[in-house]
Amino acid sequence: MKTLIIISLIITSAAHGITAEDLIKKVLEATPDTTVSAYDSNYASHTSKSFKYVKSDYATILQEAFINLTSNKILFDCEDFSRLFRAASSLQIIRDYKNYACGNVIILRPDVYHMLNIVLVDDELVIIEPQTLKSFPFEAFAKTNKIVDISF
Repeated sequence: MKTLIIISLIITSAAHGITAEDLIKKVLEATPDTTVSAYDSNYASHTSKSFKYVKSDYATILQEAFINLTSNKILFDCEDFSRLFRAASSLQIIRDYKNYACGNVIILRPDVYHMLNIVLVDDELVIIEPQTLKSFPFEAFAKTNKIVDISF
């Protein structure tokens, strides 16, 4: 199977960190058959401290969302959680003026696709299950799951 790499470069203010090309290489080392997209030219790595803010923002947003979800009986599934988590990460980008690497991950489970998040924290890629906030080292996760697509 061929690996398709799509890079759309946009000049950003992130002057240090990891380039899109190096980020994609890092992903493909663990999962060479995955489609990987990066839409910026450079990314920053969260520190453990900045990532705690992301999780806190996400928990607050989620708590408010659940109030609306239960009262309105709206279908909210994995891709909604994943997009919401990525939005919470964007709040930290605004605060710190750093283009943190946070993306969406699509995996294939038996007969169904599932969406999660991928984040660069302390220069290591981490998978986040946004429905539970459990985290997994990316390399270990890639060995036991069929990752179809990653977009940063």
